[in-house]
Amino acid sequence: MSNDLDKVIACLKFLGLHPSMYVYRWRFLTQKIAFLAKALGMDIGYDFTVYVAGPYSRELNCDYYPDEIKTKMDALQTDYVLTPSDLLVLERIRNCRGLLENQSLMEAASTAIFFMYSLYKGISSLWITMEKRDVWIFSGAMSDKSFSF
Repeated sequence: MSNDLDKVIACLKFLGLHPSMYVYRWRFLTQKIAFLAKALGMDIGYDFTVYVAGPYSRELNCDYYPDEIKTKMDALQTDYVLTPSDLLVLERIRNCRGLLENQSLMEAASTAIFFMYSLYKGISSLWITMEKRDVWIFSGAMSDKSFSF
């Protein structure tokens, strides 16, 4: 089992969730929680793209899809110890009222954040030239990883 998957399991455990990975709702929530944790600064190596229901990682799906891994995830078995910065990120997710209970809200919020992150990621490397010698560099637009939702 990958270290990144261990981190995701630790996230689910911290959030007090009891997944059943054979049920679509739990695979959906796992994808969105992993994405939000990464977007807010947790060191998770999965890459995400927008798919049918918002941010989706094929690598994460491949990691949790085998039956023996689904069983470990359902039991929240992980040796990963969350860092203090991981805990801050997860507290922010947990404090978003209704996010973990409402699938539509989770889809909308994670999709909006995906596009915001993508937009700012592009802006952070954009150079705008104004009047011959004035150059404005937008850098670090997402450095504080602060989202309000």
